[in-house]
Amino acid sequence: MNFNDKPAFMKKLNHIAIKLDRKLNDEQCEVFFEDLKDLSIEIVEQAMDLALRDRDPDDVYLTRAMLTTPEIRRAAEELIKNKDTKIKDMLGCEKCEPTKGWILEITKTGRAVARPCDCMTEVVRTELKRKNRNRADRMDDRQREGTLVAYEVSKLR
Repeated sequence: MNFNDKPAFMKKLNHIAIKLDRKLNDEQCEVFFEDLKDLSIEIVEQAMDLALRDRDPDDVYLTRAMLTTPEIRRAAEELIKNKDTKIKDMLGCEKCEPTKGWILEITKTGRAVARPCDCMTEVVRTELKRKNRNRADRMDDRQREGTLVAYEVSKLR
């Protein structure tokens, strides 16, 4: 997370605090932010929900206790591990293994240009053709179509 993600992080943290019938001041929010700033905002937001859901509902103390950074970090690591295995199953030829579907090239002028790999475009095409798709899949279509356009443009060069 960077400084621009701080308002979204504070909003999510206060939302969780309200759910747990707690109040957080700015100093406490700042401590949470400093402890978790090495993770992305999307992962942290999902990890907060996952950590809250993973708590034991029968534990009287945990029903109102505020989330802790170790709980959030544990849930974030679990999300990252699941995300990495999901992506590794879909992508990863010898050309694009380190970047998971993208190939970085340096032009004559020294500018770095990234283009999608063949394996990634095949995954994107099959995902766009899949019939049983939910709303979240349809929301990602714009990004998938952009990937296909980037691939076609890179083939023209």
